[in-house]
Amino acid sequence: MKKTLAAASAAALLAGGCALPVHQDSAANAPAAVSQSALHSAAHWNGLARDVAQRLSARLAPQTALFVNQHADASAFDRAFSTQLITALLEAGHPVLRTPAGALRVGVDTQVKPGVDATGALEVIVSTSVTDSSQFIARETGVFRADAADEALYLAAPQARSKSFQIVGGE
Repeated sequence: MKKTLAAASAAALLAGGCALPVHQDSAANAPAAVSQSALHSAAHWNGLARDVAQRLSARLAPQTALFVNQHADASAFDRAFSTQLITALLEAGHPVLRTPAGALRVGVDTQVKPGVDATGALEVIVSTSVTDSSQFIARETGVFRADAADEALYLAAPQARSKSFQIVGGE
C-alpha cells in the first residue's frame, strides 16, 4: 500500500508540474495582465462618460455647478467625450454652465501610448478632473484599449505654426 501511495503521489506531482505554463520570453517577468475595457465605438465612449459622471458626482455635493472645458484643438475623442460627459452630468443632477464663472471646472486629459502586447493595440489613458481655482476636488483615471487604426481619433489636432517677420527697408 505504501508503494501505491508513493507512486500516486509522485505521479500527481509530475502531472501538476506539467500543468504549469512555461514562458520562454521576457514576458515571464512582466506583471500580471490587467483586464482593460475597450474603446471601439462612440457607444463605448458614451458608456465611459456616464461611468465617469456617476463617479465624479458621488464625490460632489448635490447640485454643484460645473463647467466642462472644451478646447478648440481637442481630439475627436475629447470633443465627443466632453459632449457626452456634459449630458451625463446633467442627468446626474448637476447644472452645467456655458461659462466658468461660479462653477467648478471639469477637464479631460487624454494620453495615447502603444500597447505592451504584440496585438498592435493602443492604450488610451483618460483622466477627468474637477477643480476649483487652487485644487483638485475629484479625479478619475482609466486605461483603455483602442485599435491602432483609430489612433487619429485620440490625438489632438496639430497646431498651426506661424512665424512673424519684420521687413525693414525697401522703397
